[in-house]
Amino acid sequence: FYNPALEAVVEPLPLPAELCWERDAAYDAERHWRRPSNAMLRQYGANALKSLARSHPAVFAAHHPDLQVDEGGLVTAKCSPWLPA
Repeated sequence: FYNPALEAVVEPLPLPAELCWERDAAYDAERHWRRPSNAMLRQYGANALKSLARSHPAVFAAHHPDLQVDEGGLVTAKCSPWLPA
């Protein structure tokens, strides 16, 4: 299985009206993948890193102690020497 380049930007595909459907709201409320804090990011690499960070927090913390997953799902620096505190 081949993945896209990490910098690839994936745009949503428009679906024909006959293929569009919505799940029941109660079903969506129980599933983490529909929560606003788990938004699908447009850049493949950013989404893959977010998935790794959330799926394996101990491994992510051990190998990337300088990074964190913010409320919007982006992986960001915990602090930067270039930005004021």
